[in-house]
Amino acid sequence: MSSGSRRGEDATQRIVKLVRPDVVKRAILDLLPYVEGTRSRRYSVMCETLGRTTVRRQELAQYVERAVQSAFQGWRRSSERAVRIFCKADPEYAFVGVQLQSNLGDDDSGHPGAIRRHLACGLLQLAGIDAESVVLDPFMGTGTILDAALRQYQARAVGGFEVDSAAAEIAEHRLNSGKASIFRQSFESLNTAMIDSHTRIVTNAPFGAQFERVDTKRLVRFFRECRQAGARITVLASREQGAHLSSALGLRRKNVIVMGQPAAILYETR
Repeated sequence: MSSGSRRGEDATQRIVKLVRPDVVKRAILDLLPYVEGTRSRRYSVMCETLGRTTVRRQELAQYVERAVQSAFQGWRRSSERAVRIFCKADPEYAFVGVQLQSNLGDDDSGHPGAIRRHLACGLLQLAGIDAESVVLDPFMGTGTILDAALRQYQARAVGGFEVDSAAAEIAEHRLNSGKASIFRQSFESLNTAMIDSHTRIVTNAPFGAQFERVDTKRLVRFFRECRQAGARITVLASREQGAHLSSALGLRRKNVIVMGQPAAILYETR
């Protein structure tokens, strides 16, 4: 669930109103079938606030904790592998998500460079994915973003581009659906004729010690062409590259830490 600031309330005030036991319970129960082996009677809560928010981090964590305890009265808090409820917020935007420990499921998240599913869902949430959306991932990897778009957001269709043959093979296996199109090609081979007003580019641009970063000018040119064709852009990038992309494309930016590395999520206002 997510919330923006409006009518004089900052985002933390509004997210507190949305964190209801029935909503939390439904979200968790919808996700549990996709993961095997979870200790479903354990949970943890993690909250982070940035800037001068009306609701402070500790208060926000208490609201989330009370909702979970009310929804699942037999569960107990644990720092071990469990259902994890997390919240990140600042005065303008707040997000509450559910993470099921990714190494417990058959989602190939252990493949080098694979994005964690809860982060993929966060990007899709920011992109405003719904049943009419077509999601394109130009740096598909093992297909986690596209798989989440189909399973959790019921996107109309998805398409991915990936030059790493091992990762593309995993994606093809996961996305064995008539709604998915997989291309073992560079992101720059994406034909803008595939794009219309329902298209959302949602991706994790390569960064980190193991991966060669894509030249920023090439990314700017590519994303600009996609936007001109009608697509909306949501991208996770390195902190440094994210700053350049945000400035060049006029995207909003949220700084985050991903696997211990500084990163940025870039997105467009709806």
